[in-house]
Amino acid sequence: MIPKIPTISLIALLILVTPTFAQKGLEGFGVAVDIFKPRTWTSANGSKINAKLKRNLKNEVVLEVERKDTPILIKNFSKPDRILIDKHQVNHSRPYEINFNSFRFWRNKDGKEIEAKILDASKSFVQIQVKDSKSFRLPITQLSHLDGKYVNKFLQSQNYLSDEQIFKRLTMYKWRNTPTGAWDYRIEFKTSKTGNGWYEAVWIAFSDFDRNYNRYRYPYPNGSGSRSGSWKLEANGLVKSTFGTWQFPVTDSTSKVLKGTRSDYPNLYGSTGFD
Repeated sequence: MIPKIPTISLIALLILVTPTFAQKGLEGFGVAVDIFKPRTWTSANGSKINAKLKRNLKNEVVLEVERKDTPILIKNFSKPDRILIDKHQVNHSRPYEINFNSFRFWRNKDGKEIEAKILDASKSFVQIQVKDSKSFRLPITQLSHLDGKYVNKFLQSQNYLSDEQIFKRLTMYKWRNTPTGAWDYRIEFKTSKTGNGWYEAVWIAFSDFDRNYNRYRYPYPNGSGSRSGSWKLEANGLVKSTFGTWQFPVTDSTSKVLKGTRSDYPNLYGSTGFD
């Protein structure tokens, strides 16, 4: 819930904070700029580099510099470049791909700008915090169309799982190839590290073939029926492992189903109550 604090217009807020944000943020870039084409990027201290954008991530972008991928924090770019990156993120990223804890430039319908981060929002108002820690509540109707889209994605993000939540659920459950009843194999995603960003994974099969059920009914003890491997969590809930690749749902509605990304990677179902 948004705290009951006085509502203030963005113009009044600009007068309270600083007048320096009134400059136009995209002068010289035009309206439709393709940021994935080679261009000149400028740092916060004025340094320039000609590079091609490869990826636009939560906190950083990856530039191709002399044929090498070079990650650069978004906060280290100049104001016009930060606005350009932010515009692309808002228009092309899904809610869970945006870092809502970062400062960005907000603009009202008159073109006035201020740097702040979002604290909370509703369909009518947004609460933002400027860098001196003061917070203000603004009517969304005063903001630019881009800011309105940003607020909508913030509201949508409340229903999405973070990477930390996905990691916790992946490692909490044992994942088997059947939703209920007997199963043929299971995969366990462990928390012990095997490398940079990689963690231990264990694949366990069954022994003791039961002709009545036409399947193996009991898991092997640790030994010939289990295989060790690794797994890592990538963007958008993608779980890459030695044994296949699965998609974890990024919303909170179906947190116990891993969807196979190929036909030979069947869905896996999470449970804590089976051996």
